[in-house]
Amino acid sequence: MLLPRLLTPFVELTMDDPVWHTCICLRNICDVVLAPAVDSKMLTDREFLTSCFLTLFVQQFGKNHVIPKHHYLLHYARHFRMFGPLRNMWCMRFEGKHRYFKNIAMNAKAFKNVTKTLAKRHQIRQSWELSSKTVLDYRSDVKKAKTLSFQSLPTELKDSLQSFLSTDIHGDEQLSVATVFNCDVLTACMFSVFLRLNGCLFSCW
Repeated sequence: MLLPRLLTPFVELTMDDPVWHTCICLRNICDVVLAPAVDSKMLTDREFLTSCFLTLFVQQFGKNHVIPKHHYLLHYARHFRMFGPLRNMWCMRFEGKHRYFKNIAMNAKAFKNVTKTLAKRHQIRQSWELSSKTVLDYRSDVKKAKTLSFQSLPTELKDSLQSFLSTDIHGDEQLSVATVFNCDVLTACMFSVFLRLNGCLFSCW
């Protein structure tokens, strides 16, 4: 994880710091929730982490900042036992697909038979995408990228990057930093930072 390496020179990252302790608890909860397989011990640990996280969160930020999603954490253990790994119930990609239809509904300004408009626009787009001769070819594209030299980075960041990537980087190397990476028909962009170095792509978060 690159975030602690970047914050170390500026923040005291120890378990004695309640804010950092809260962040670590949340990160550990996410590791369990997104795990491809879980056992009874992991569920027990997750229940303890949830209790620890909610207690620390209320102590540090106040109960007025607690939102419904924090309460939903209390039910995850029961859902694990009923349905198995929760990553199999993840609906993020469905929400991404739904966003496409919401954008069409807002931009089309059509209020009669909206479902027909959405279905027609979607099928036209699908036909256009599948008609391409290169639809099955491997391709990658980086968006929202910024290129800078390695030498221009602060010393702490240069040391952290070399340690994280386990490689020596020369001062004249050019780095491309991006937040969106398209590979074939997949897009990775959720709070990620991608680093391109010598033609190789690294995920830093």
